[in-house]
Amino acid sequence: MNFKDTMRTCETCGRNFIFTVEEQRRLYKMGKQDYEPKLCSTCREIDDEGVKLIGQVKWYNALKGYGFIAKADRSEVFVHRTGLADGVHDLFEGQEVEFEVRQSAKGPEAFNVAPIGEY
Repeated sequence: MNFKDTMRTCETCGRNFIFTVEEQRRLYKMGKQDYEPKLCSTCREIDDEGVKLIGQVKWYNALKGYGFIAKADRSEVFVHRTGLADGVHDLFEGQEVEFEVRQSAKGPEAFNVAPIGEY
């Protein structure tokens, strides 16, 4: 198979994005060689609302009430104290968490954030 980076335009926001060789190879290995993304990574993230994700707390400041979670693809998502699951009052750097993503006025935001296992 001949892979090459290709420029695409997001059908939701109109921004240009690159459909990378790495992503094409990954999809090919999954048997989805005919798939071509129609949404940029930000809009795909928003489109995945309701899907549980796993990430690691990059940092969280309990006094300020916000921080960031590193997702599996190494991108980061903002988390506010109001996005913590019931009974969760703090997060710790390096802690593995499960969460969902929704669109806020300032961009993607984690919610229903809950620690995985003991920390």
